Amino acid sequence: MTDGTQGTFSYPGIGAYESFQGTDISGIAPSVFTAQIHPEYGIPAPDGDIVLQYGDSVVTLRNMHVDRVDYDEGTGGKVATVRFLDERWKWAYYKIVGRYNIRLPNNFVDPAHEKTPRELATLCFQAMGVTRFDVSALPNLARPDVDWQWSRPAEELANLCDELGCRIVPRRSDGAWVVVQTGFGADLPDNGWPYNDHGSGIDPKETPDYIEIVTAPISYQCALELEPCGKDVNQAWKSLDQLSYVIDPHDYGYGFFRDPWYQSGLSPDRIRQADGSEISPRELGVQTLHRCFRINETPANVARRTTEEGEKEFYLPGYDGFVTRKQLLPFNELVETYTDPYGAEHRRAALMFGEWWGELGENNGNHAPGTRLDYQESTIYAPEERASFTVSVDPIDTDRTIITTSKPMLHYMNPRAFSDGFRDEYVFSAARMFLVCTVNVRHKVTWQPIRYSMRKHIGSGNNPDFCLTIVKNDIQPWWITDYDAFGVPLHASTPRNNELEVRRQCEYYLEAYAQTFQTVASESKVYYGLYPIDMDGAIAQVTYRISPSGADTIISRGTEHNFDIPSYEQRRQRDGRMNAAEKQKLLAEIQDRKTRLLGVNNT
Repeated sequence: MTDGTQGTFSYPGIGAYESFQGTDISGIAPSVFTAQIHPEYGIPAPDGDIVLQYGDSVVTLRNMHVDRVDYDEGTGGKVATVRFLDERWKWAYYKIVGRYNIRLPNNFVDPAHEKTPRELATLCFQAMGVTRFDVSALPNLARPDVDWQWSRPAEELANLCDELGCRIVPRRSDGAWVVVQTGFGADLPDNGWPYNDHGSGIDPKETPDYIEIVTAPISYQCALELEPCGKDVNQAWKSLDQLSYVIDPHDYGYGFFRDPWYQSGLSPDRIRQADGSEISPRELGVQTLHRCFRINETPANVARRTTEEGEKEFYLPGYDGFVTRKQLLPFNELVETYTDPYGAEHRRAALMFGEWWGELGENNGNHAPGTRLDYQESTIYAPEERASFTVSVDPIDTDRTIITTSKPMLHYMNPRAFSDGFRDEYVFSAARMFLVCTVNVRHKVTWQPIRYSMRKHIGSGNNPDFCLTIVKNDIQPWWITDYDAFGVPLHASTPRNNELEVRRQCEYYLEAYAQTFQTVASESKVYYGLYPIDMDGAIAQVTYRISPSGADTIISRGTEHNFDIPSYEQRRQRDGRMNAAEKQKLLAEIQDRKTRLLGVNNT
């Protein structure tokens, strides 16, 4: 029942109108309002504020933009339908650049680039030129890893909110934009506002049985025993006993180590290669023997076994299981970090240690077990002896991952130790070396690096495959194992790890995502008149209508009453597709610039 008060609509440039209606929505897509006007009484200004009034109640929709005007001339005269968009239409045209919350190997955030969720949201709003906003409801404990490469700040802001169980709504009372927690908010107004239609129910979400958080691949810092290898005349990497130019398989070292620097015992005859070049076993020996190593598939420093299928496996501390050499994906760095003079943390480089012959070796020229390749103690008589190495990682087949040292790595054998008496003056064997590095472990079937995951049951069923999976590469699990000088794991049953921190972060995101699937009680009311109401995490839509027969306001809580508008989830999918298309276009533009710089298109 009404009291006879008539609702009014005003906008700069519009003199006479017939009707007005529109629905306010959440998210980054603009709300759409339409008005039927008589154009002979005024042409709408491109931008301005819509003011709706009903008695003492005033609703102001600030910074509206005329999107289009359609004219229709009928028996009642010329009428124009004006379509208005709120200021979110502009958000699609802004860009943001930034790299924040870079994860260090210990899973802590690099403090030089740390931003809280509220700080990230603030950057997004500022990038869009928004001056009035409120991000105080955004959970602030997470540190999401963001990589904004000329990205749309609106889409990045929406992604941030989605991850933390929030969304963006307009606050019409003061013209601000507010981040609110989904599902939390005020009840429908019941302060004397008259209404005629009252609907209630529940809004069950389309819910999977489980949601799952998947982290970045698990990193294991370990010491891997190496085996010496060489390149054969067919360019294949082989163990020493498998090389075609082995001199004497029964001799210790296969005859390679009596002249370890020049390989004078190997054939100098060159063999034609597939690419037309020629190379001799002696040249290959000088290039690769004693200098090239790969991960030993039967290391002596940890437990090992052979499967029924004949695969050679060894124990990897932290992984709590056996792996093959092919499963390992090594990196030329450690999990451990160091702090530079400017206070920033960085990964430490991989290292090699072992027992090997050198100019400063004190045991028949051999350095003691555990001696690092890049560091030995210097004396007042001799400088420090240093060497270096490189790791050439094959991303598919670890058998072809080769570690190359800057000088031959040998171990001096005392000739008098041989049972057949005094041999040559110098007898060398291959040095026993270890590579300390970070590795990922590939799954035996999928061949993808193994990741940590955590699930939460949210649905009515128990189908583990009916699951929403969210990959969070900013969560980096790691395990660090310490070793003695002989490469034997210390406290192998309890390597250092960040499992508790990883679990805490996964639980945090699981709870945030679970909130978005909660079944909430829905309620809608159609109020007589026009009333100001601010949207929040519960008030999902507000519709204003003015017509010759009267004015009303439709407010819904826990649901979206206007089925002509795509749901929030559908709008987010559309936003994501638009953002993906823009990213592809940007990548194409970047590649085109690179091509032009290289001179490919020059004439």
